[in-house]
Amino acid sequence: MFIIPIEKARTPTYLIVHETPDDHPAPLLTTLPPFKLRSKVRIRDATPDWDVWSAWGADHGHPVPKRSFKAGSGGAAEATWTWVEYRELGLAEGEAGCWDLRAGFGPEALGRHVLVPKGHTRECAGRNRC
Repeated sequence: MFIIPIEKARTPTYLIVHETPDDHPAPLLTTLPPFKLRSKVRIRDATPDWDVWSAWGADHGHPVPKRSFKAGSGGAAEATWTWVEYRELGLAEGEAGCWDLRAGFGPEALGRHVLVPKGHTRECAGRNRC
């Protein structure tokens, strides 16, 4: 699951990227509403509005996050990432995204998780990697 803020929205807006099969017993759209209680939150399926892209590649010489571990609530170690100098995602106008740090950072990593408005292509002009 990824929770991605939309920077230029009039009100605080977040996209939740969550993939489940169609026959999942607890789809996200029916699971979330009871938790909003009386807050002024609207939940809707934005799938018709966005395409999801993954972009990866090794960019050497750029800032990288520091990985540390802490004890989680269940006793397992949880990875925590801290950026000393934040690294830009290189998003085009209208795109949203986040770093996908599940496999680490660097050549072996999953790179960026990018949301592009439906019907647009990922802007890669002028870059050696998308």
